[in-house]
Amino acid sequence: MHNTYFTLPVLFIMISNHYPMTYSHPWGWAVLGAIMLAGVLIRQFFVLRLKGKIVPALIVAAVMLLLGAGVLLAPNATEKSANVVTFAKVKTVIEQRCVTCHAAQPTFAGISQPPKGVMLEATDQIVSHAAKMAETTANRYMPIGNLTQMTDAERALIANWFAQGARAE
Repeated sequence: MHNTYFTLPVLFIMISNHYPMTYSHPWGWAVLGAIMLAGVLIRQFFVLRLKGKIVPALIVAAVMLLLGAGVLLAPNATEKSANVVTFAKVKTVIEQRCVTCHAAQPTFAGISQPPKGVMLEATDQIVSHAAKMAETTANRYMPIGNLTQMTDAERALIANWFAQGARAE
């Protein structure tokens, strides 16, 4: 019986490493609970439907849980800061938090080549990958598992630099 109700949540947990905004959130345990409850509600709807009883409230509740979790997990909209973010500050963060993996010769243990071939050592490389860096740091996908301990302030710095045009001055 448990397999019937927990199949969908377990499948999500199995692929959750692709969605770090769910597990890196301070309320990650509540997010997981909401997703699991939504999975149980959805499955209960299908179990009852097979018995000829349709209860739309189950689907509505599940969708509301998932939408609520999505809204709460969405990265904050980046406001253009009144303070201009200099490229030098961004480059310092990138050198500390990103270049250990995203280099021609990565120094992070266990990484022998830059992930997806993305290198962030030179100014032109950083500028050309600015949009993806802003996205992946804001949603906490990068650094993977936050292995290099990137802070929220550093994530905001990259996001503001991108919002201000991602210039290399």
